Amino acid sequence: MNPKKVNMLLLIGFIISAATCFLLCYLLIDKSISYKYLDDSNSSTILALDKVVSLLQSDWKGMSTQEVLKKMESERNRKGKESIVIDVNSEFGVIWFDEIGFEFESGKLKRIKI
Repeated sequence: MNPKKVNMLLLIGFIISAATCFLLCYLLIDKSISYKYLDDSNSSTILALDKVVSLLQSDWKGMSTQEVLKKMESERNRKGKESIVIDVNSEFGVIWFDEIGFEFESGKLKRIKI
């Protein structure tokens, strides 16, 4: 084989390898930046949710099961019955409002769990 052709093939192989390496590095950096933004967004969402739960818990703490259930039913009716699931578990003293647990002790709201 002609040495010029060999050199040309080696050069083309090097260029393809370098371009592939550059692309993989770019994708890795882009992915890590995206994950950082996602993590920051999740952290701020969790903090905001904790503040809302704390506010709701302090305002509703001590409410009877029936009062809390009435408020939940009202919200479910306002949003549409299919959009929110309310599950009353009397055995464990918990009412689930979708994925949020309202824990009761002696018929009174004790805490809200996410």
